Amino acid sequence: MVLLLVKYTMKPGTRDAFLQKVEAAGITKITRNETGNLRYEFYCPVDDADAILLLEQWTDFSVVETHRTMDHIKLLVALKKDYVIETQIERFDI
Repeated sequence: MVLLLVKYTMKPGTRDAFLQKVEAAGITKITRNETGNLRYEFYCPVDDADAILLLEQWTDFSVVETHRTMDHIKLLVALKKDYVIETQIERFDI
């Protein structure tokens, strides 16, 4: 099993707009329905209005690699260009 902790550092004041765009595009719902996805959840720290934590859990890394090639993730990457300054990813094999 693979757990990914993804931290987005947002452009100031854009967190809510980004999350609205992600939801409107169906990215969260589509990802949760992907083969091998066990969890895909966004969290907003109460002490940092310009950060988002994304928690992803997958059955194995091969499905993560497939996930990264999908159209809805290409859309996410395009959205990030308008809203995200930096993305940090930590991977845990559990």
